[in-house]
Amino acid sequence: MLKRRTVLVATAAAVTAATGLAAPAVAGPPAPVGASGYAFTLLGTVNLPGQLSYGGSRVAGITGADYDPASGTLRLVSADRSNRAPARFFSAQLTVGSGVCALRLVGGVHPLTRPDGTPYPATGPDAADPQAIRYDAASGRVLWASAGDRAAGAAPAVRAATANGAFVAELPRPGNERVDVPGQGPQAGGGYRGLTLSADGSFVASALRWPLLQDGATPVRMTFRDSASGEPLAQFAYQLDALPGNGVAELVTVDESRYLVLEQAPLPNGGNSVRLYEIDPSLGATNLLSEEAPAALAGADYLSLQKRLVLDLADLRIGTVQNLQALTWGPELPDGRRSLLLVSDNGSVGNRSTQVIAVAVALS
Repeated sequence: MLKRRTVLVATAAAVTAATGLAAPAVAGPPAPVGASGYAFTLLGTVNLPGQLSYGGSRVAGITGADYDPASGTLRLVSADRSNRAPARFFSAQLTVGSGVCALRLVGGVHPLTRPDGTPYPATGPDAADPQAIRYDAASGRVLWASAGDRAAGAAPAVRAATANGAFVAELPRPGNERVDVPGQGPQAGGGYRGLTLSADGSFVASALRWPLLQDGATPVRMTFRDSASGEPLAQFAYQLDALPGNGVAELVTVDESRYLVLEQAPLPNGGNSVRLYEIDPSLGATNLLSEEAPAALAGADYLSLQKRLVLDLADLRIGTVQNLQALTWGPELPDGRRSLLLVSDNGSVGNRSTQVIAVAVALS
């Protein structure tokens, strides 16, 4: 059993003999990029081996990541639907400083289990498709999102688990996210992908990847739940960029009112279009859970969330951008900037690597 594996994400000036992995050398520090209020600076990138194993499980298909600053723990959830090993997440230690981001897989492998303590099956209405993970420091629990499987009758779900992955609760879902109504509800492959807690921890926000079947081509629904009860309180429409295959990959919280939305779309050349948009629900949008709201958005009148592009990953000039699905704030940097980590889903395919990108973010 692998007890410890250290992988370094380094700046261009840093090299690690332990793994031989480092960002390519460049002339001088990279210049910040981004929109007003945000300055993003690349710290480094690294590709984790496609066959990397820990605790008897492949560290692959990473679709969610979350960093706990109090403990320094980074949680990584795999989209493996119990095909190669039980649905699971990994714990690691993450440190950032002096130009190096070190990730040590030392915290264990945690199977996600059903109420009876058994693993989720790979198929059927009880199947799980883990896509996002967040740690709730107030309760000490882990929240995770399953995309569901429309064909199998498995609806998207946000679930609470212990820190070791044992089932605690399933949060109520809006009625419009059922998968048993013909022509309505989430598309196949379009279930939950984004998950985050509000800055004060009072709300849990989730986002579908693609529009509901009754909603047209671009409006994705984001739902805000009460953290204590899990009850849905509000739901808003977020308009995707009109790119083939484009969808929401993840959400992160910026402050009391602002969130970042990660959009990802495959490109014909084999790379990906990956962009970060800022939204602020407090600026006003139609609550789609209200009695006055349209049941179907296609052709209806409603106000969507306003979005603002703050980063196109292509502007970081890192070469080919992989299928980035995981997004989390990391440790605060010594100069006061925040670190941001993005991790790709390699699809658990052969030797395909997992791309990790570390970015410094100055907010103003």
